[in-house]
Amino acid sequence: MNGWNYKHLPRMLRFFYEDIGLDDVRANFIRAEGYAEEDPELTPRYTDVVPVLMKAILLNELHFKKSFTFGGFPLCVLPTELLANKRLCKKVLGEYWDLDTDCSIRAEGPGAEYGIAKVDEGRARFNWQDRKRFDLKHHMDKCRTCRFTDICEGVWKNYLGFHGESEFSPLP
Repeated sequence: MNGWNYKHLPRMLRFFYEDIGLDDVRANFIRAEGYAEEDPELTPRYTDVVPVLMKAILLNELHFKKSFTFGGFPLCVLPTELLANKRLCKKVLGEYWDLDTDCSIRAEGPGAEYGIAKVDEGRARFNWQDRKRFDLKHHMDKCRTCRFTDICEGVWKNYLGFHGESEFSPLP
């Protein structure tokens, strides 16, 4: 989801489920890279996106009844009602469904040195979940007291450059 399309998420679900016939949709929050790295308009605030996301979750639960998951959101920006509903969390939080993924890329080029576990025959190996959590995302100092600090991946580092830390609070 990005600043140009997040408002249309409920209509996009209708399109994917009814017009195209998909049974499974995943919506990830944008990681500002490339063109988006220079354009803050493409990276909306979590507080603007979450109400639309909740509308999409409810629409799917009550109407479409298909598989809908989302990812890339720090847990503290989600409604406490969602976090308290373990059944729904396990159903819609994409991080519950994400498989532990080892990746392989060329071992040369810009950025290749970050998060690499080993290099074998010119290929750099790394675990995507670890790379995301420890290299691409950030846990702020206030996250230390959050009850979800061990399972929350944190906030995309480049998001903080656009919007700062004001939206985030540790959950008791």
